[in-house]
Amino acid sequence: MNTTAFVKEAKYEFLKKLRARSFSLSTLGFPLMFYILFGLLMNQSWGPIRMSTYLLATYGTFGVMGVCLFGFGVSLAVERELGWLELKQATPMPPAAYLVAKLVACLLFCLVLFALMLTLAVAFGHVQLSIIEVLQLAAILIAGAIPFGALGLVLGSVA
Repeated sequence: MNTTAFVKEAKYEFLKKLRARSFSLSTLGFPLMFYILFGLLMNQSWGPIRMSTYLLATYGTFGVMGVCLFGFGVSLAVERELGWLELKQATPMPPAAYLVAKLVACLLFCLVLFALMLTLAVAFGHVQLSIIEVLQLAAILIAGAIPFGALGLVLGSVA
């Protein structure tokens, strides 16, 4: 199977999401803003656990949920309403490329969000995680993004 259509569709879907200010600013801005307000400015400790470390995972999850629900569900509903899905069906592109590209673009956006939050956490929150812990947290967030992408798909198809 030729993966060129999948890769190109995912690339342009990611660029479309990145260029849509209403999507990129809200899905990146709100989790980062909440992390700055609660994780960095009100940084307390619960025994050995710092609030900034705990809230990195918490607002990372919040951000992943928002990216997948809005990036997948809302964009699918809008594109269906505008007739883009009918146009995509008329192209020689494999039908699965559209959904796979949306999921890959959402996962890439989740990685961007996690990288920004991790940068804030390490630079200003004095979060100390090993490389293994960072990779584990990233893997858990990405694995958790897939069910929310599926939920967004269901909501976008019935909305």
